[in-house]
Amino acid sequence: MSVRHCFSIRFVQILFNNEHHLRYLSSYKKKIPMNNQKKTNQPSIASFFAKKDSSIIKTPKKETEPPSIRIENKELIKSPSSDSDDKSFVFAPTKRSKKRVLSFDDSDQDQKSNSSTENMKETPTKIVKQMKIIDTKVEIKNENNKTITQIEQTTTVPIEQPTTITIEQKNVTDPQSYNPGKTNYDPINDACWKLDDNVPYSALSSTLLLIEETSARLEIIRILSNFFRSVLSLSSNDLVHCVYLCVNKLAPEYEGIELGIGETIIMKAIADSTGRTVEQLKSDYKSKGDLGLVAEASRSTQRTMFKPKPLTVSFVYKKLKEIAQLTGNKSQQRKTDIIKSLLVSCQSHESRYLARSLIGKLRIGLAEQSMLVALSHACVRNQYSNLKETALKERLDNGTLAIKDAFCQCPSYDILVDALVNKGGIEKLKDLCKATPGIPMKPMLAHPSKGIDEVLKRCGQSEFACEYKYDGERAQIHLTEDRKIYIYSRNSENNTSKYPDIIERIHNAFQPHVKSLILDGECVAYDIEQKKLLPFQTLSTRKRK
Repeated sequence: MSVRHCFSIRFVQILFNNEHHLRYLSSYKKKIPMNNQKKTNQPSIASFFAKKDSSIIKTPKKETEPPSIRIENKELIKSPSSDSDDKSFVFAPTKRSKKRVLSFDDSDQDQKSNSSTENMKETPTKIVKQMKIIDTKVEIKNENNKTITQIEQTTTVPIEQPTTITIEQKNVTDPQSYNPGKTNYDPINDACWKLDDNVPYSALSSTLLLIEETSARLEIIRILSNFFRSVLSLSSNDLVHCVYLCVNKLAPEYEGIELGIGETIIMKAIADSTGRTVEQLKSDYKSKGDLGLVAEASRSTQRTMFKPKPLTVSFVYKKLKEIAQLTGNKSQQRKTDIIKSLLVSCQSHESRYLARSLIGKLRIGLAEQSMLVALSHACVRNQYSNLKETALKERLDNGTLAIKDAFCQCPSYDILVDALVNKGGIEKLKDLCKATPGIPMKPMLAHPSKGIDEVLKRCGQSEFACEYKYDGERAQIHLTEDRKIYIYSRNSENNTSKYPDIIERIHNAFQPHVKSLILDGECVAYDIEQKKLLPFQTLSTRKRK
């Protein structure tokens, strides 16, 4: 009895000189080992058919003879974690194909790619569909009615597995030459720090210096936007600290955290860190009129035994917040010591903006609204970097409106930046940054007009209502779900302790089923006996208890 055995053709993918060649190898030819592995002793065809009396066809073991595979879809997807000369590839079959996914790996290249992850950033980009393989037993009968068990491989529904694309940082710009105002700015390669490093304070000070030297508003927005793009791409966790230092704040206004540093303490810290006297500093301050410039000019006389560690934005922010929260005995001396340690570590222009941050005036001409525009542009440009400028304009405008609206309803950079970085970006701001009792909203403010004619012209034929302008203080009353009441001013300052009489009566102003609310109105002093409104000064002189 003659036994027939069909040998299928195997396709082996070999990478040679960056070109792909398919070699058709028959089973009766000499086997070529894959991935430079050593040859294994395999039985010849003669020895394979030596036992003619055997009624069962034995299939070779997987170690010596892997199952034959035919790949219908020859689409080759390069592994994103490898370099251009990597040999790691994956065959990804389409939905129509039901064949095994064949992969070739090179351990040497894996080690090479792992060593280069220092300057790489992985971001999920697309899905590679792989087929899950199930082995099933199939029983068939040969000519002698002997049952033969064969293993067939079938596939199930494709499994979606996310893959990543690596972003390589080719070089790192020297901190002293960092220029966010550069034309065709690249947020990764033009940055002066590496991936996942803390943002150096020198990068922020260089950005503030360029803004100070620029008067055009659009150019200021472009410079700050480029800096934010680098922070988003390389060190997104530091973005909220960068935003706060750009607007010279440490926390939302309703938290009431302020530095409260006087010029005397700053001068004493500058004198201790530079070796100059307080009298010399006062003389320079009188001539320059800027304590930041005095601190920068005094830095050249500083002498240290060891070079201090460069400052980072997050470190400076945490130290400034620590200064603001210091109270009790010897708090002034502890504040001076912290300021002194920061000034000793300052380089180049850093001492100028550190001193100004301590005073509370950056003096660079950067408005908070311009900062919000720059932040929105950075998010949009990083998300749609492949679009041209003409196609990007509409998205930039929509992004600016979305961020401004979100900040008006929820004026907290902690919540806003967290939504931008970790919770879906600009598209999710409308759902994440809503009006929340306990967080004061930005009030609607009236725009002055020249007269009634301008009002009629602006409103046209539409109907409108008028109300008196009360001479009082803006009061935004919040009732939270835990039945606490807060009163905020037009600047989002907490004035709850200033109006105990309002808090006493407000509980009777709404129904019991009301759990939370926000009331925006005007607080006006009223004379009960004379039954008339009192002027604004009656409230402004009231002390906060």
